[in-house]
Amino acid sequence: MKSTLHISVMLPLTLFTISSSISTEFETSGDQMFRTYFERETAEIADQCLADIQTLDDWNKNKDKYRSQLYEMLSREPLPPKTPLQATVTRRITQHDFDVWNLHYQ
Repeated sequence: MKSTLHISVMLPLTLFTISSSISTEFETSGDQMFRTYFERETAEIADQCLADIQTLDDWNKNKDKYRSQLYEMLSREPLPPKTPLQATVTRRITQHDFDVWNLHYQ
């Protein structure tokens, strides 16, 4: 019994110590090359982000294109058809200066 208790305490403690001593800093030259490449690419993309938008008219001309690109990146292109919400009030709390309505949508 005492031996089992000793093992059940020492084993997790030992495993925790071993796992915390393993460094995730093992980095090869290939890892460094990937990091440098992605840092450079993301900086370039960030610098170009909305560079062609200077006025509200520029935005209004391009917003549909940007929205379409966003939906494509989020795998939401084409958007599913809109259906009725069929909202149902499940609870209503009324205070002297506000109302809270809990709604359920289908």
